Amino acid sequence: MTLIRASDVMVYAIGFLDNQSSGSRSDQRLRLTQMATESGGSAFFPSTMKEIEDAYDMIVSQVRSQYTLGYISTNTTTDGRWRKVEIRVRTPAASGARIQSRKGYFAPYRAN
Repeated sequence: MTLIRASDVMVYAIGFLDNQSSGSRSDQRLRLTQMATESGGSAFFPSTMKEIEDAYDMIVSQVRSQYTLGYISTNTTTDGRWRKVEIRVRTPAASGARIQSRKGYFAPYRAN
């Protein structure tokens, strides 16, 4: 999870887990979901070829409709620590706007 947080990538996971034991399936589903969510991506768990195609179409749609948002933190401390970020939309949810983003970033690190 630290590597995912430190990287600048979004993870889109497709877990075809039908052939796994129920205990293993639950654990793998949780891990894939955490990885995808932490990176700002999504996880899909299809059980048919049609659902795999639908997941692929959803990923393509999400990637094509992305916006990049940048800001400069007022916290200038270079301690390399994880900093949480929360993004909110002022437009009411009825407008169809939905936020899907990373949960934060690692601050730059500079040894003293």
